[in-house]
Amino acid sequence: MTTLMKLRRRFLKNKDGSMATIVAFTLPVLIGFGVLAIDVGHFYSVRTQLQQSADFSALSVLTKLRDEARVDFLNVSQARIQYREAAVAAAKKNLPPAATNAAVRDYDVLFGKWDFNRERFLLRGELFPVNAVRVQAQMNRWRANPVKTMFGKIFKNDVDVNVSSIAVMPVPPSFHMLSPDASGALEMHGSADIDVYAVQVNSEADDAFVLTAREFGIGALEVAVTGGAPGVTHSRVVTGVKPVGDFLNDLPEPSFSGCRYNGFVTSDPRPVLEPGVYCGGLTITDAAEVTLNEGTYIIKEGPLVVDASMGGKEIKGDNVLIYLADEKAEMQIDGGNFSIRAKKTGKWAGIAIMAARGADAPPKHVFASTRAYFSGIFYTPDSQVEFTGGGLDGNCVYLCFVSNTLKLTSTYVNYAYSIAKNPFGGAVTLPAEPPSLKKNFRPYLLNEAKYSFN
Repeated sequence: MTTLMKLRRRFLKNKDGSMATIVAFTLPVLIGFGVLAIDVGHFYSVRTQLQQSADFSALSVLTKLRDEARVDFLNVSQARIQYREAAVAAAKKNLPPAATNAAVRDYDVLFGKWDFNRERFLLRGELFPVNAVRVQAQMNRWRANPVKTMFGKIFKNDVDVNVSSIAVMPVPPSFHMLSPDASGALEMHGSADIDVYAVQVNSEADDAFVLTAREFGIGALEVAVTGGAPGVTHSRVVTGVKPVGDFLNDLPEPSFSGCRYNGFVTSDPRPVLEPGVYCGGLTITDAAEVTLNEGTYIIKEGPLVVDASMGGKEIKGDNVLIYLADEKAEMQIDGGNFSIRAKKTGKWAGIAIMAARGADAPPKHVFASTRAYFSGIFYTPDSQVEFTGGGLDGNCVYLCFVSNTLKLTSTYVNYAYSIAKNPFGGAVTLPAEPPSLKKNFRPYLLNEAKYSFN
């Protein structure tokens, strides 16, 4: 027994070969973790490439729809027919080598509407216009294309990797009231009627939208109000939405110096006005017809007046920008058919009317008993605008009308269907798009990317 005990103690004290024993036991575990790490890295690499492919596909197809359809965003069914194939093709160009064509199929591309208020993607065939697209990229056993393990087959032969991406347009083509706090930022009274794609009211006031006009006068697809709309139960009026930004906030203001005219008042029966700086304002009166030659009209230190003598008469300007340079440059349009078609090229392409920003006292532009037509954007972000009687027609690309506040009294506003009411004659074309709007009004990816490993 003593001898056995000694041998046991000697064996326990003997360290020779112990490291080899430890390595022999742990090496398979270390190798297993090593190859598992390689496989996990491979899975994440494939997932990243799949996500990039879905992102690129969603952005590119919505940009393509935007640039080709322009103002006429398609409904879900039309978009699916015309653009789904392009979305799949764009995705395939960026799929990882490990993916097969089954990673993105045609039914992985869904066109619909992103509800900014409820933050959800809606898919309904009757929705118009489409403002979002969702693209899924999937490598899984159901599609017979899972991601194969490289070294870890002892644990698992393959892994499912699924991702999705949503691209959205900022807002539909629309009218924007930008005041953050005005009561009655949008008011509709009498027989006012507004047929446009959408209206956005930024004001957070409890009575941001005031409606005393007939409710069926809301022809807009949606009136989105950040604040409240007391007493309004129209299904197209949505309150509590997020405000939008000024998509033209980096549009430069025209530079000018001196005065070409001082307190100019028309005197000829058919005057042809020339561009330039009109100091003290510009008054149009007692004429049978007025033409504004192409160019930029700077109205400074006085109003732009069309008086009641012009009732039913034509005042037209093609390839024109009217710039209201200060708070005294208010528009006082009392009668007449006042039609402006925006410039076709340059920094101010697509802008028909523009008012200076940041006035100490917000200017008020008043149109009474006037038929106004603007082919291009009416852009007066810090101004109050009122229309009484008459009508406001026009066409635009994505952004139609921007003001601080807007009051409509028995005025018919029609931008949704007015493309056939071109007062300039000839073929009707959409106006140019301002470069700054083209830059700012682009599709973007929601921070909603979803992925999974199984």
